[in-house]
Amino acid sequence: MSRIIKACELFDIRLLEIKYNDSDPDPYSPPSFQAYTRPGKQVPEVAPSTDNTVNQEKGSQPESLSTVRFLITGMTCSACVSTLSHALTSVPGAFRTNVSLPLSRATVIYNPTTTSTDDLIFAIEGAGYDAEVLGQHNHGSAAQNLKLVRREEELQALKGAFNGAAKWATVITVIEWTRKVFVTTQLRSALDPTLCLLILAVGCYVQLSHARWIHQNAWASCFSRQRVRLPSLSMDTLLSLSLLLSIFLSFFNIALHGLSDVQTRTYFSSASFLAVVISGGRYLDVTLRRQGAAGLARLFRLQHEVELETVMMEGRLQDCDNRPDDGSEVILTPIPTNLLAPLDTYHIFPQSLIPCDSYVVRGASLVDEASMTGESLPCRKAVGDFLMSGTRNLSTELVAVVLKDQAESSLERLVESVEAATEVKYGPAQKGASSDDKPGRAIEDVITEYFVAVILVLTSIGFILTFVRSADSLPITDRLNLASERAMAILASACPCAMGLATPSAVMAGIDAAYACGVLLPGGADAFSKLSRLSHIVMDKTGTLTEGKLQISDESFAEPFRADFRRRELCYSLLSAAERDVSQTHPVARAVFQWCVKQLRAASLLEGSRSLMTEPGAASVRNVSSVTGKGVYAEVHGQANVWYTVHVGSERFLSENGIAIAAAPTDRLRNVTGTTEAHFAIDGKYAGSFTLQDSIRRGASSVVESLKSLGLELTMLTGDAESEANRVSSQLQIPVLAAKSLPHEKKDLVVSLQSQRSSPTKNGARNVVAMLGDGLNDAPAQAAADVGILFSLSPLSSRPSDAPSSLAVGTCAADVIIMTPDLAALPKLITIATKTMAQARWNMCWAVLYNAVALALALGASELMGFGTVDASTAGTMMAFSSITVLGMSLDLRRRLQ
Repeated sequence: MSRIIKACELFDIRLLEIKYNDSDPDPYSPPSFQAYTRPGKQVPEVAPSTDNTVNQEKGSQPESLSTVRFLITGMTCSACVSTLSHALTSVPGAFRTNVSLPLSRATVIYNPTTTSTDDLIFAIEGAGYDAEVLGQHNHGSAAQNLKLVRREEELQALKGAFNGAAKWATVITVIEWTRKVFVTTQLRSALDPTLCLLILAVGCYVQLSHARWIHQNAWASCFSRQRVRLPSLSMDTLLSLSLLLSIFLSFFNIALHGLSDVQTRTYFSSASFLAVVISGGRYLDVTLRRQGAAGLARLFRLQHEVELETVMMEGRLQDCDNRPDDGSEVILTPIPTNLLAPLDTYHIFPQSLIPCDSYVVRGASLVDEASMTGESLPCRKAVGDFLMSGTRNLSTELVAVVLKDQAESSLERLVESVEAATEVKYGPAQKGASSDDKPGRAIEDVITEYFVAVILVLTSIGFILTFVRSADSLPITDRLNLASERAMAILASACPCAMGLATPSAVMAGIDAAYACGVLLPGGADAFSKLSRLSHIVMDKTGTLTEGKLQISDESFAEPFRADFRRRELCYSLLSAAERDVSQTHPVARAVFQWCVKQLRAASLLEGSRSLMTEPGAASVRNVSSVTGKGVYAEVHGQANVWYTVHVGSERFLSENGIAIAAAPTDRLRNVTGTTEAHFAIDGKYAGSFTLQDSIRRGASSVVESLKSLGLELTMLTGDAESEANRVSSQLQIPVLAAKSLPHEKKDLVVSLQSQRSSPTKNGARNVVAMLGDGLNDAPAQAAADVGILFSLSPLSSRPSDAPSSLAVGTCAADVIIMTPDLAALPKLITIATKTMAQARWNMCWAVLYNAVALALALGASELMGFGTVDASTAGTMMAFSSITVLGMSLDLRRRLQ
């Protein structure tokens, strides 16, 4: 065992699209605004209209809720997760509980008017675990999370317990050998009582010191807050009972026969070696789980490195009459990255990490985005391009403006989503789910919940049968010893943790492999289960099947903007500021923002004497409102302390706000395929339009063929005109489910597909439908689908987290987020999900079979087969290797998936 542990140490792994060309009238969508929440701020909630409603989760929730996150000590497997979750959800006022086994964490959404944090801690301690409330905003720091994933303290404690138990167990063995050597000598009468007392003292010391953690885990719940109660049953309960039975039986025999009597049978050696096996097995167990969470460790290490960075922030002198590019004095001040605020301008040096979501205002460089998107090749970033936090600048210095502070950045949202993927959710949202949605979890919960109780019953039966079947000629004390030895073996051989780790260990391997491909799974194990049973995928067009990287091919200004360069420059400044907050996730807004920033930068380089008041796109805005599928309204602070009203969006959006549109620009390119038009107005007067072009995504055809080869049915659902939908459909051979669809219509179509029966190859069950899209207008359909798949390079940074329950309930309708620009990640993900769930089922079958065989041998089958009696130490070894084999198979899955 010691060599195995050293080997493990040697190889340890350190571990919303807005569509603007919808000019067709729609009588079902009255004009209205959906309030847009700016980073770090809240707006009063209003009742959204039918077409703008974004269902943020598949279920409903009370409004006055609070969220608290606990660090839990003592969880070892999903049996512990189930026990803890049932204890928390039984607390009055607890709405939902999310428990993460890899992070040893529980997140509880509760009603503060009916329960308190102390009540929740009391319930956790009553279930047999220790809890402490995490720090500010319910978030552990990156260093704390990294420490949890590495499990260094737990490994050191287990290593110390193993080394100490092994050392003293060897001492007991040497003393017992000494007793046997001197049994027939004259020294026996003098040495034997002393040696027996020494064995007794060492055996008790091992239990009180190096095996104390086993007994504490087993019986801590009995004495929670000075209240005596029944213990919560777990694997530690079985092991502690086996150890205590051996100690009590030894004292019983000593009291009956005396210390120096040859007939006295003691089990101090057996109990000590069982403690060695248990500690060593748990050490290997934790080591393998740590290796299984290597992806989490890399992510937390990156987050920790970003938190520790310092950058140079620009601070200009008050005189703004000269351009920075022409010699005006710029002050560079070192500042910690966590102090950067939106609209701060800072410098990013080569080989440094990008700390916040930003956009480039000066310079061009290669940026490595592999940590965020899984894309191995670096991307070239220039003026107007977006930078995600957590990526690394490679070649030359960049000057950027902060869009989101560090707490709202893509990296923080990425960490939250990966953490959410490790959580098991319990609460009302699961009660309404159909039985088809979670068969594996229900079976697992039942097995782990009743396993320990069944083992205790089998132990009693084995004890009674052995005692009754013992030879009548044997003394009753010998029969009692034989029966107790049988009971100790049965208790030590059973391992509910193997079954409790069967599914979580496989899912963690799948999550790690998916993250390596640039895919996040906020839906966790449920998303994997549904993806493995998928029968139908509904795909959005713009930004999904097409590139979504819209380029402005033409611009048209109305008078007086057309003839006056200063007025056009004012338009660029106002439009870039109005689109700034939504540009990271809206393809059209992104294109308009980048175009305006580039035009402003080009103008500043051409005019040497005049300076912009602010960096391009960094003007102050207020009263920002976004209407999904239509456009954006904002008030922008311009020169001379004047506030301008800006409308940018579709022709219908401007018309609904009483803005007349010139006829010529709208007719000029109406019949050109693959184009989109965005119109804009300043102070209620039409100012012009942009023409944007898109193309079918590279590799989309091969991805469609790959999905079809997996036996999936594909359909396309878009809000674009029928002509554009038919063009893409004919090129990719995907039937069109519907065109010109508004968000609520997309949702209804997905629901109708779910009610249909799948093909005979899927056993005729109801369709398991996934909705793949890249914008807010797809969110209602994603929320209604069995699996919502969001395809976006930076989908997380726009998700406000100020809502009281957003930590656990989530603010995104997607179960899966594809961060890589390669659509081929989708068939890879489905393959990963299929293999992951197959491995989870095999792990469970293996764990059940292994435990059944181990129990049969401990119950006496080994004697019938001629192998002799299984003692407690041998049974403990079988128990230890039960969970180790399950974790080993999951690590092999992780290797195969990568």
